[in-house]
Amino acid sequence: NQHCVDGTDEDFCEHLLLNECNQESEYLCKNGMCIDEEYFLDGDIDCQDQSDEQRLSIYALTTLCFARPKLDCDERISDSKRLISCGDGSHVSVEQQYREVSMVNVFDTCYTFRERQWKCELNNREIMWTNPANGHCLDYVDNTTNVLKENNDCIFIHKCALTRQSQHYLCPCTGNRCRAYFYLYCGSNNVSLFAYPSGRIFTPFVETYYKSDTHNFDGNAWPDVFIFTRSIKCNSEIRATPNITNQNDWLYDEYVVTQSAKVYSA
Repeated sequence: NQHCVDGTDEDFCEHLLLNECNQESEYLCKNGMCIDEEYFLDGDIDCQDQSDEQRLSIYALTTLCFARPKLDCDERISDSKRLISCGDGSHVSVEQQYREVSMVNVFDTCYTFRERQWKCELNNREIMWTNPANGHCLDYVDNTTNVLKENNDCIFIHKCALTRQSQHYLCPCTGNRCRAYFYLYCGSNNVSLFAYPSGRIFTPFVETYYKSDTHNFDGNAWPDVFIFTRSIKCNSEIRATPNITNQNDWLYDEYVVTQSAKVYSA
């Protein structure tokens, strides 16, 4: 699977050798890992993807991963592309990355808020503030909170527009009232199509933009435009790049976005 935007994590993948286990003495996990045959169905998880144990026993062993430091949790790898890792051995549905209530039919969340990182303002149930240093989510920022200043003033004022009153003590506004500050904070930045969150945080193939001069910040924190880069690397060659000015490359419908992200990430 491609994870880097430029596809460098897939360089020379066509030359990868598939792992083979000793058929007499080893068990082949679904992820290609080999373990001794005696550890298959022994009640302890030995494969990182947990494929050596029955699913019911896996749930009993890992359901409290977030609360206990166990090897079963630390090395856990999901075998489903419909799940994303919380980084503590637990997983949540990939739909948790998306804001629209209509698309979210499960209400689990990472105890670390990892699925919200770098886009904390976009969560539909609890709007938070993104720490620019590490992407972690904060309930609020006051003058005693150790948070770095945003490198980009235009990003800062957009975060103010997307959050609640007093969520950051330096915000001069929230919601649509921030439109009056865009010129002061954004300067020459084009707010008619402004990139936020930056860094392609939904998938390496998607960039998100706000039509900030017309966006309703009072009622909707969700980006207006999703642009699929389609920058998929195949045999050391990047295939297709988007034309940001061509609206044929834009998507608005969240169902299309979530379904396409699953397909392109497969």
